[in-house]
Parts: sequence; structure tokens; C-alpha cells
Amino acid sequence: HLMTQGRLAAAIGEFCKASELDPLCPSLRVLTSVTYFFARQPHKALLEARRAIALAEDYWFGYWSAALAYEQMGRLLESLAQLEKAADLGSSPWVTALRSRVYAKLGQREIAEKFCAEASEKAATHWVAPYLVATVYFALDDKDRGFEWLEGAFVDHDEALNFMAVDPVLDVWRRDQRFMDLLRSEERRVG
Repeated sequence: HLMTQGRLAAAIGEFCKASELDPLCPSLRVLTSVTYFFARQPHKALLEARRAIALAEDYWFGYWSAALAYEQMGRLLESLAQLEKAADLGSSPWVTALRSRVYAKLGQREIAEKFCAEASEKAATHWVAPYLVATVYFALDDKDRGFEWLEGAFVDHDEALNFMAVDPVLDVWRRDQRFMDLLRSEERRVG
């Protein structure tokens, strides 16, 4: 709750207290890592992700959070290596979307575009996480399609919207009027 409100220092404090109470819980380390990612502190995010992996080497979520940190640092090949490990351990649209985003940043647009095309096709018959698709379009610098999917996330009540106000992946688009309108709409819906 603190994280989604943008109270990141308070959220980190609570996760650290929780980790002291349950030092063997990899999920707490991942949540701390993701909160550091939101706080734009990727080195600390990576440290917590590594702690999660040390606690549970077969936990895909730890590798995914490490990949987020590497992405934020601009260490894209290392991000992909972590995502490969995550994908070997479990299937998740969070892993697939992040991998597509990283490939887009590496200039391998065809891989990211393939993800988006498959998501569009699947969305005709199944629910697809629109927020995640939006982040890939934004990485492709296709802001119109990105906002189209972000608006779809709002219509579909995608739970990932809870992170919209703090997600650094969206930083470059925050000044766009469409972003501000969506954020106000989300705040009215939640508040």
C-alpha cells in the first residue's frame, strides 16, 4: 500500500522490518528489490534481488527483479541473462514483457513487436495484461499505442496500474497530457 502511494522510503522500511522478522523469505527480498527499483535505486534493488536468489535459487521472481535492476542501470545484456534464468524456472507475462522491453532497448525491435502482435491477437479471446503491453510499446517509442494499451489497463482495472505513479518505466511519458489524465482518473477511482 505504501509503495503504490509513492511512500517508497516508508515501504522499504516496512519490508526491511519484515525481513528481520522472517530472514529466510525470498518474497520479502523481491518486494524490497522492486521498491528500490521504483525508488530509482537500482544498485540497492540488485542487492536485494541477489539476496532473494541466494535464499531460493529456483524462484523466478528473484531473477526477474534482478533483471529490472539491470535494466534500470542500462546493463541490458545482464538483464537478459537474468530473464533467461527466470523463464527457465517459470512462465510469467512479467518476464516476457520485460524481455521484450529490453530487446526493444537493444534495437531488436522485431522481438518486441512480435510480443505486441501476439498480445493483440490473444487479447481478442483472453485477458492480456494491458499495462505490460503498454510498457513494451513505450520501449519501442510508440507512444500512441502505448497510451492505447495504458487506457485499456484503466478500462480493464489492471492491478498493475497501482504502480503507475511510481513506475520508472513510465517516467519519460509523465509530462504527456494523456498520462496526467490517466493518473488523475486512477487516483479518483482508487481514492
